Amino acid sequence: MKKAVFIFLFLLSTLFAQSQGQYVNTSLNLNMEKVTPGKDLPDGWFMWGQDYNLQKDGNIFHQGKYSIYVSSPDEPGNSFGCPAYRIPAKYIGKEIELKAYVKMENVTGRMGLLMRIDGKSGALAFDNMQSRPIKGTSDWTQYSVKLAYPEDAKSIYIGAILSGKGKIWIDNFEVFIDGKDIRYIEPVETTQYKAE
Repeated sequence: MKKAVFIFLFLLSTLFAQSQGQYVNTSLNLNMEKVTPGKDLPDGWFMWGQDYNLQKDGNIFHQGKYSIYVSSPDEPGNSFGCPAYRIPAKYIGKEIELKAYVKMENVTGRMGLLMRIDGKSGALAFDNMQSRPIKGTSDWTQYSVKLAYPEDAKSIYIGAILSGKGKIWIDNFEVFIDGKDIRYIEPVETTQYKAE
């Protein structure tokens, strides 16, 4: 019942925003609800790392119908597993914030949200919560990461990283630029040069 009410309220707010002439970016799959049958991860999501099991989960989720499940191999070594998603950085602002809900089970390594902002020559800003790792077992908890938003950003990468042993479920990613939900910010067209 709670899930149905959330979906109804989300659809109602989207329809209201559209009826009021407010821009709504429906192409982003931050809530992981767009899936293609037969694919391991929701549409647009991909894996960083190796040896970890990553897949969409229709049984355990915070809201909607799906989360992403990550589990470690028996001997993880120095590897990690990270579902990641790329957003073109066609926005103007000074600060970017990532929020997501995570459920953990027996994490003995570490878990952290990940955000990386790339320019044309590589990473401009990065945080994976390495200095404040999350461990243990917990029910759905919201975490956040903030970075300065570089003017020359080209790509925004978001995700959640698991290293060491354990299991995590991730759901309901949100991205804010200067406190405004990115889904309601109209992208700004940028000039693309042939050399890029």
